[in-house]
Amino acid sequence: MRKKLSKLALTAVLGLAITFTFSCYLDNSSDDTSYDYCITADNKCLTGPFTASTCSGQVSNTCPYGSSSSNGRSSSSLVLSSSSSSSLFQPSSSSSSETGSSGTIDGVWINEDVGYIHTVNGSAGVISQIYPTNALHTDALNKDYISIGSQVYRNLKSTGNLTWSGQYLMVNYNNSSPNVATGTTWVDCTLTLSADGQTIQFYSSGVTKTPNRILTRSNYSLDGVWINEDVGYIHTINGSAGVISQIYPTNALHTDALNKGYISIGSQVYRNLKSTGNLTWSGQYLMVNYNNSNPNVATSTTWVDCTLTLSADGQTLQFYSSGVTKTPNRILTRKQ
Repeated sequence: MRKKLSKLALTAVLGLAITFTFSCYLDNSSDDTSYDYCITADNKCLTGPFTASTCSGQVSNTCPYGSSSSNGRSSSSLVLSSSSSSSLFQPSSSSSSETGSSGTIDGVWINEDVGYIHTVNGSAGVISQIYPTNALHTDALNKDYISIGSQVYRNLKSTGNLTWSGQYLMVNYNNSSPNVATGTTWVDCTLTLSADGQTIQFYSSGVTKTPNRILTRSNYSLDGVWINEDVGYIHTINGSAGVISQIYPTNALHTDALNKGYISIGSQVYRNLKSTGNLTWSGQYLMVNYNNSNPNVATSTTWVDCTLTLSADGQTLQFYSSGVTKTPNRILTRKQ
């Protein structure tokens, strides 16, 4: 018979699990208590609530290094089965090696000193914004050596508790003209994450300053649970993809698509999401099709290009999709 653990005992066990890099997990699947976090086998801390049966790792009321989905707490009103929840948040095997044992470098990173914003996801990172004050990189942008959305980190992989190695795209210049770009070169680099997961020390080969740069984590992230009360659905985004979490009964078209099996709870609704600027993302959205004569009858689904624009406070999303004239097409609100 499985033994039910008290919250106090579970907290103590969690502390030991962290010390031993989560090498073992207790069998607590009979515990139906609600917990704030789920710590997965690859050391991601997911915001809940969760029960032991819906968490594929270790449930906890404390997160040792910050959750992997900012402001993304789900609620009991979400229609998420344990299987769909697991499929959403479990990373693929290709990304597990890119996560440090006590945190992640996935996210949006700002360097105010140099003047840029980079977005890292898995083993790669892209340029999200170049500040006008950054004369060298602005010149490289104008000369098409780099571009917004182009890769700036590659082959990132964990090499220790809070360290990663990889390659960084360095903008070249002559010492006589430090603001004039002459080309780009991939150089080896190392990234060291702070214990609280909020800053990165960046080191690259051939640069004597130690560390070369300090990057600060930005809270500008799409990760979380998003509601559209007008249309009537809840979507959950994590990284480059998003899934359907709930369809309101008042949404006749999507309910019909649900009943016909065109969509399902937990199925993908966003794909290939990537940062294209400070607060903008592009990707594809799964549109439910219908005939104008029967607007509540689903006929099929189609992937369409879309853009998402996040508000400055990170609480609302303006959604735009191709072929729709309303601007923005929809407004989504972050669910706390």
